[in-house]
Amino acid sequence: MGNSQNRKFIGSGRSAKVFLWEDDGRKIATKTFTGEKVSKLVLFVLTGAGNPYTWCEDAIICARARRRLLTNLCAYWFGDSLSLPTTWQHR
Repeated sequence: MGNSQNRKFIGSGRSAKVFLWEDDGRKIATKTFTGEKVSKLVLFVLTGAGNPYTWCEDAIICARARRRLLTNLCAYWFGDSLSLPTTWQHR
């Protein structure tokens, strides 16, 4: 695997930060789930647990399955005018 230490911060949301780096000439965006304190508090109050992507591998697998399904639906609905990025793996 390439040198993920040379990653560049490219954005963030309520629960994750996104970094860009290259591996053998291929650009890879890595989404790291961190969560802001307010988001964590809301999740704990409403669900009794923090962001499931930070502790539950099944939640990540489910999210990848939804992304694959949505990728196929977008191709059907919109043709080449809209596409989603490919999800390769989780760690």
